[in-house]
Amino acid sequence: MQEDVYTLDIRKFKNTDKFREASIHFEKYGYYTSAPRGTTAYYEYWDEETRRCLYGYEAKDGESVTGYHYFYLNYCKISKSEIDPITSKPVKIMGFPKFYDYDYTFFKTVEEAERQGKHLCVLKARRKGYSYKISAMLIRNYYLIPASNSFAYASEKEFLIKDGILTKAWDYLDFVDENTAWSKKRQKVDQIMHKRASYVYDIDGVKTEGGFKSNIVGVTLKNDPQKARGKAGKLIIFEEAGKFQNLKVAWNIAKSSVEQGSDVFGLMICFGTGGTVGSDFEGLRDIFYEPGGYGCLKIKNIWDEGAQEPCGFFVPDYYNYGNEYMDSEGNSLASKAMKVELDKRRDIISTATDRSTIDRHIAEHCFTGQEATLQLTGNIFPKEEIKKHLAYIRNTQSIRNQKQVGRLYYDDNGLLSWEPSEKPKDLTKYRLDKETDRSGEIVIWEHPIDNPPYGLYISGIDPYDHDKSQTDSLGSTFIYKRFQDFESYYDMIVAEYTGRPETADDYYENVMKLLKYYNAKALYENEKKGLFQYLTTKNCEYLLADQPDIISDIIQVSKVQRKKGIHMNQQIKDWGEIKIKEYLLEDRGDGKLGLHTILSEPLLEELMLYNDKGNFDRVMSFMMVIIYRQELHKVHIKNKEEEVFNNLIFPDGVYIENSYKNLYEDEY
Repeated sequence: MQEDVYTLDIRKFKNTDKFREASIHFEKYGYYTSAPRGTTAYYEYWDEETRRCLYGYEAKDGESVTGYHYFYLNYCKISKSEIDPITSKPVKIMGFPKFYDYDYTFFKTVEEAERQGKHLCVLKARRKGYSYKISAMLIRNYYLIPASNSFAYASEKEFLIKDGILTKAWDYLDFVDENTAWSKKRQKVDQIMHKRASYVYDIDGVKTEGGFKSNIVGVTLKNDPQKARGKAGKLIIFEEAGKFQNLKVAWNIAKSSVEQGSDVFGLMICFGTGGTVGSDFEGLRDIFYEPGGYGCLKIKNIWDEGAQEPCGFFVPDYYNYGNEYMDSEGNSLASKAMKVELDKRRDIISTATDRSTIDRHIAEHCFTGQEATLQLTGNIFPKEEIKKHLAYIRNTQSIRNQKQVGRLYYDDNGLLSWEPSEKPKDLTKYRLDKETDRSGEIVIWEHPIDNPPYGLYISGIDPYDHDKSQTDSLGSTFIYKRFQDFESYYDMIVAEYTGRPETADDYYENVMKLLKYYNAKALYENEKKGLFQYLTTKNCEYLLADQPDIISDIIQVSKVQRKKGIHMNQQIKDWGEIKIKEYLLEDRGDGKLGLHTILSEPLLEELMLYNDKGNFDRVMSFMMVIIYRQELHKVHIKNKEEEVFNNLIFPDGVYIENSYKNLYEDEY
């Protein structure tokens, strides 16, 4: 079956009550059909309702809804807001859902995923009622598909019960059993985490099970993704996927249970909400932005500005925002809702005392997938400004044209030369799927000037040692151009080499060439010894910067003393994060900030998604640059102070002992 990038079915509707005539009739009379139980008319009515709930319903005007949607609209009471006619205030009541345009879009997308033999990742704003819709899907299969198994997975039991999807599903069971022809006994299994539609009868003293034999089973995986193994289901729901430890492992294990070769006989859907705190959210984010790699429906990303790649199903805050932001036919008044939400954001921004409060509100009431995935743990960087700059780069061809990808090689004269690649294979994204070649290539935005003086270019390196790794860790190197009076552009990244070629030595060789090409010294993370050893064997140890003196300002007593590089620990890392933030927000004039000098798209992505638990190799390499930059600035200031001091006190430049000079430090 052809696999396409799906464009969401978003449209305006008229006369939407035609899709919920059954529930409207029930609300008016208290029953679905007046036909007496057991009559032909009674069975014909429920046969038709079964058909609609399984295969969808097409109205006389040609508009239709899916089976899941029809069942939800007509057989599932939800908690919803209504205006009290006496007090004119909103109150919560239990009633059938109204037709909403984006609910239609969701259920149509579910149908498309099943048609393509794909699964679905759903990322949404908070309080959109999806726990009710998910529960309705479980119940529809339980009542109408014999011997079907539907599973609800969560990392913790509380996400399924309490106010979770199973609690809502069990409420639906009571209503359907009481008011429809689909009622099912549950004599064999009737537990809080497992319902089975069957009855038990006696044949010559032998207990025998009969009935529909469909199941709804709740499973808490906690830290054991292997619990997802072997559970073949018509429908598998991953609830609160943003709080799932090892989500991707569990997803792939469950996926093998519903697929056999090219045949897919079950649908998996993971649901998550923007604003979820913690590193576990990374799994949901990865599946959302790399749907193809996890067997999910690839959807055209119409939300993130400048997006070129598909994503999962996204639910923005301004759709289905509330009754007063919907018209009488269930169409969202999106512009009106967006304006209200933007006003709320302005109020929060003006009153919040910390950035995390702002980030949380934006992520929970998100307009885009990027907003929903704002990192709320350990990220002090200006994510919103970075996101806008990243979109600008991706939509500005002149900037993209500055980028050159290729390799450095020694020509016949033994000089380093540049050769552009015909088929560039640089790594353009932070998140890489399994098929991506991780070798990487050198990226240059500005070549070095002729005979560059020492100190004009500096470098930061986050290396790796082992040729093979079970992690996503890469080696990353940045070349940074410092201030020079006669150049228009300075204090900016001019080259990058990030990748993991076949051997570590291949990586070190390319790093060595890059440093020589720019006459640059590099500060590197020296916990991994391979780079130092390689350069030493090549008599190029001089390319590595000494351990910065500035470290003594951060760590009063350092137990690690190494000649070259820096040994990263939490104190240095925390300080480095602050210095990166200061750099990103540096005022460069004309409304430009330091972050606007960064043209590396994957580095910008890493800065947005950064936290203290994941692999952020480019951020660590950039941190080396910033620390080295700070060290050289400190040395420059110190030298200037000494020059001024000597000229004032000893105009002939006479050498003075430190002990003597200290007498004058307070004065000058």
